[in-house]
Amino acid sequence: IECAERALEAVNRLEAGTLCFWNVDASVKLTIAKVLSAAKTRIVDVSPGPHFFDELAESEGFQHRIAFSAEDYFARLDCFVAKYRGGVPPAEYRMPPERIQIIPNGVPCPPESAEVAFPARFAAAFRMIACCRLVPEKRVEFLIDSAAKISGRMPEASLTVVGGPERGDDSYLKSLASHARRRGFHNAWFAGRQTRVNPFLNAGRVFVTASLVDGCSNAVIEAMAAGLPVVATSMPAVTQQVEHGVTGFILTQDRTEEMAERVETLLTNPDMARAFGEAGRRRVRRSFAVDRMVNDYADVLAA
Repeated sequence: IECAERALEAVNRLEAGTLCFWNVDASVKLTIAKVLSAAKTRIVDVSPGPHFFDELAESEGFQHRIAFSAEDYFARLDCFVAKYRGGVPPAEYRMPPERIQIIPNGVPCPPESAEVAFPARFAAAFRMIACCRLVPEKRVEFLIDSAAKISGRMPEASLTVVGGPERGDDSYLKSLASHARRRGFHNAWFAGRQTRVNPFLNAGRVFVTASLVDGCSNAVIEAMAAGLPVVATSMPAVTQQVEHGVTGFILTQDRTEEMAERVETLLTNPDMARAFGEAGRRRVRRSFAVDRMVNDYADVLAA
C-alpha cells in the first residue's frame, strides 16, 4: 500500500499523463488502477512474463477486499506490452487486441572487451558459458549434469556460470558447487556477479540455458549478439529468440542427455558453431536491436 501511495502522489504532483508499470507487484498494480479508474492518466503495463498472471490468480483474495478484479484491471489498462507473442494476457481477461503491443527486449552491439583469466585447464575450444542469477528456477544443476556427461568424453570441456546469488544468500551457490563435486565434474567455475558479461561471452564457444523462467531473456540475445551459438531447453519465449538449427538448438525433450549431445555437436564442429553464431548476430540486428526497442517504447508512451 505504501508503494501505491507514493506512486499516486508522484502522479498527482507531476500531473503525469502516462503511468508505466515495470516489475511491480500485482497488488500494487491493482490498487493504483482502481484509484485511477476514472482518471485520464494512461496506464501502461510492461509485462514481466507469464508469472504475472500467476500472481494475479494468487491475489484473488486481495481483489475481493478492494472490489477490483483482474478483469477490471485489464479493462482499465490503456496498453499491455508483452515481450513475446506467448506473453499476452489469457483470453479470459478480455484484453482488446488493439491495446496489446509486443516489444521484444533489445541489446546493443557488444563492444570490444578485455580478456578473462579463465582457469588454465579450461581449454578455449571447449568452454560452455551460462549467464544467470543463481536461483533454483535457473536450473544450473541441469547445466552441470549436462556438462558432466560431456566431460566424460571430452575432459577439456568446462562450464563457466556468470552471475551471483540474490540478496547475498550464497547457500544455493554452495549447493551447486557440491553438486558438481558429487558428479565428479571439476571444470565448473562460478565466476560471480559481473558488471560486464561480454568478456566471458567473447571467450566462450557455446551458450547454454535451462531456465524455467519464461521471459524475453536478455542473456540469450546478448550471447547471440556476441556470436555464440545457443543450446536451450524449450520455453515459448526462447523459441522465439533462437532459431533451431540456424542460431542454435532447442531441446526437443527436457533431458540432460540431449543437451550434452547438442553441445558436443557444436564443440566438435567449429564451422557449424561459427555459422550459427554469425546467424545469431544477424538475427539480433534484425529483431532484437536496442534502437528498435527504444523506438517502440517511445511510440507506446507518446500515444
